[in-house]
Amino acid sequence: MKKPKILHVTYGTGKAGIENCVIEVTKALGEEFEFGHLGLFGSGRLTEEFGEMGLYTVSADLPIVRHLLYPLYFTHIPRLTKLIENFGADVVIIYLPPFQWFMAKAAKNAGAKVLFEAHLGISYHNPKLGAFVERRGVNCCDAAIAVSHYIANHYIKEFGVDRSKIGVVHNGIDVNRFRPAAEIERAEIRRDLGIPEDSLVIGTISRFAPAKEVPALAKVFANIADKHKNINLLLVGDGPEMPQVQAELAGIDPRRYYLPGFRKDTERMYRALDIFVMPSAFEAFPLILLEAMASGVACISTAVGGATEIGEDKEEVYYIQPGNNIVMQRAIEELIADKQLRERMSAKARIKAAKRFPLEDMIQKKKRIYESLLEKNSARLKG
Repeated sequence: MKKPKILHVTYGTGKAGIENCVIEVTKALGEEFEFGHLGLFGSGRLTEEFGEMGLYTVSADLPIVRHLLYPLYFTHIPRLTKLIENFGADVVIIYLPPFQWFMAKAAKNAGAKVLFEAHLGISYHNPKLGAFVERRGVNCCDAAIAVSHYIANHYIKEFGVDRSKIGVVHNGIDVNRFRPAAEIERAEIRRDLGIPEDSLVIGTISRFAPAKEVPALAKVFANIADKHKNINLLLVGDGPEMPQVQAELAGIDPRRYYLPGFRKDTERMYRALDIFVMPSAFEAFPLILLEAMASGVACISTAVGGATEIGEDKEEVYYIQPGNNIVMQRAIEELIADKQLRERMSAKARIKAAKRFPLEDMIQKKKRIYESLLEKNSARLKG
C-alpha cells in the first residue's frame, strides 16, 4: 500500500530545536508516512540527515528579502509548486513565519493540504503589514498549531488570527535518550571533555545567537570564578556570538571553561552538568530546557515566552528575570551553595519532563492532525 507523502518545509540552514522536532517526527512515523524535506534558503543539517536516511530533500535557494519586499516571494510560487509536485506531497508542513502565505499557495497549487507549525513569534517594523501577512498566511493553511500557548496568543493578539484557527501542541522529548547519568557515566563524560570529575559544572547547550544571551552566562561565570574555585563552565554550541563569549572568558584560566562547539551527542553533554542555565531573551518553547530537565539537571531559566509553561518556579525550574546578570548570578550561587535544593529540583524536573512532555505525546497528536488533513484531501479528490 502506498504511503501518504508529507513534506517538511524549513529554512533549510538551521540545526536547532525545529530541526530536532522534524527529525523525531520523521523517524517515529516513517513506517506510516513517506517524508521529504524542502529547505527554502539553502542546505544544512536536515539536508544531510534526510540524505543519510535516503529520503527526498531539496533546496529552493530562495533569496532572503526584507519584509517590505515580501511580495517578491510570490514570484517563486511556480517553481515551489513544481518542487512539491516532484515529491508528490499529500501534506505540506510549514514550520516558520512569515512564509506560510506564499508556501500555502504553492502547496495548494500542487494539490496538497497545508499545516502551519508556529515555532516562534515574529516582530515587524510595520505591525499592520505584519498582522496582514501573518493573518492571511494562517487563513491560507488548512490547519495551524503553535508550540506553546504563548505563541498561539501572540498570533491571536498581535496578528488578529481567530482563536479557532490555531491550536497548541507542545514539543516533546525522548526521555530515554535524555536521562540522568549514573556517577560512573558522568565521570567518563567529564574525562572525555577534560573536565575535573569532582568539580561542579554549570553551563548551557545552545546556538550562540544574540537572543540566546550565551555571553551573559560567560560573563557571570567570569565574575564568580575566583570566588568559587571548584566550579567549571561548559558551553556547548556555536554561532555568531562565539567571539563575544571568548572575550568574556579572556581573563579566566582556560582549564576552567570548555567550548566543544556543536555536538550531535547533546544527551551526553547534559549529563556532564550539575546546573543548567538558559539565559535567553526569548524562547517560544525551549527544547533545551526540557532536555536538561529530563536529564536530571537543576535548571535555571529566564521567564520568557513559552518557557514558563514548562515548570513551577523553584520546584522544577528556577525562573529569573531576563537581561539581569545580577539576578542570574544570585540564582547560580544559590544553587552552588545549596546541594539539597539542586537535588530536589533535579528530581522533580525529571518527573515533570517525563510525565508532562514525553515525545510520544507530541508524535501522536501530530499524527492525528496529519490523518485528519489526509482525510480531507481524500474527500476532496473523491468529490
